[in-house]
Amino acid sequence: MLGLLEVEVQKFIIPTLVQYYDPRLRCFTFQDFQLVPPIEECEHVVDMPLEGKVPYLYLEQYTSISTLAGIMTMHPKELEGRLVTRKGSKGFP
Repeated sequence: MLGLLEVEVQKFIIPTLVQYYDPRLRCFTFQDFQLVPPIEECEHVVDMPLEGKVPYLYLEQYTSISTLAGIMTMHPKELEGRLVTRKGSKGFP
């Protein structure tokens, strides 16, 4: 964390960003989207890892068709019929 003290900051940007920071959500919230880089990603981008941890990597944990069907209020068979595979990845167009 002490390495952050050595990072050069453009001071005029800080007051501008502060107005968009939501401390409850711990992210920057703009009108149409949220800018939420996880701390692990920030550490990786600035090449300053905390405790030697690497950013989160997707571990191929998929949500079941029945769970998605419940969320989308569709029958699982109908949703499964719309599932396509492209370049080795399953998803919905």
